[in-house]
Amino acid sequence: MYISKINEFLYKNVLIKGVCNITIEGDSVLHVKGDSYSQIDGSVYQEIKGDVQQLISGDCEQTIDGDFDINTSGDLNISADNVNIDSDLNVTGDVAGNQSVAAVGNITAGMSVSATKSVETTGYMAAAVSVTSPIISDIV
Repeated sequence: MYISKINEFLYKNVLIKGVCNITIEGDSVLHVKGDSYSQIDGSVYQEIKGDVQQLISGDCEQTIDGDFDINTSGDLNISADNVNIDSDLNVTGDVAGNQSVAAVGNITAGMSVSATKSVETTGYMAAAVSVTSPIISDIV
């Protein structure tokens, strides 16, 4: 069964040598009723002059061997049950929380740390400017 599936794919190939431009003057829909795979041996560049929306019904995973940069001129909003960061977190600017700000290690701030509920750490807390919270422990 597997060999016949491979042979099916072998006879339905399109090969384009050289540069190929495709222009569609109108809307376009690509409907794949199975899995879709892309292999790009170079870089990918996209210019999107409108919005981007994705609906992912399952999980989403990205593995990146280099840096991952997000640059926005507006807000970056993350909505989740939990945000787990398994690394150091370096913040330039303020850290503010409407609930609590907690750390298993240390909290060090060059600007300010504030929370309307509490700031908690099992390590030490250091702030060069100001720390504001109703409950504070281990302030340096």
